[in-house]
Amino acid sequence: MSLYILFKVLLTSIVATSVMTLMSYAVSNYLKKLYKEPILLQYFLVSINVGNSSKQRSYISWVLHYAIGLVLLIGYQLYWSLDIIENPWLNLVLLAIVTGMIGVVSWKIIFKICTYKPQIDFKGYYLHIFIVHLIFTMTATFTYLLL
Repeated sequence: MSLYILFKVLLTSIVATSVMTLMSYAVSNYLKKLYKEPILLQYFLVSINVGNSSKQRSYISWVLHYAIGLVLLIGYQLYWSLDIIENPWLNLVLLAIVTGMIGVVSWKIIFKICTYKPQIDFKGYYLHIFIVHLIFTMTATFTYLLL
């Protein structure tokens, strides 16, 4: 992977994760529900005994959240480099749906592991997380293409 491609992947992951997170915060505030991924990740960190304080867990959850975005973009880069499907719109739809499903399954696993469960509407959250992962994928694709 060239330095330029690495830069594109890193910058794209930051932009896409930020847009997704802003959407989650906006929806969470609008619906008055806890749909904020970094905050929900703190429940997971408490369950696996990571971090000595809530401030430390907050910091770790943000780093983890952005690291997951970077891992997704590395996966996207590998997928895009294979050039399996020639139609870019079909690629976008396929990638968005798969990413949304990965997001839902991942959060189901995270909540299953959590011993200290957040008081949230899980079905509503899973729908939300699917949608924001679609937004993540669209943002990532268009940002990557613009760079």
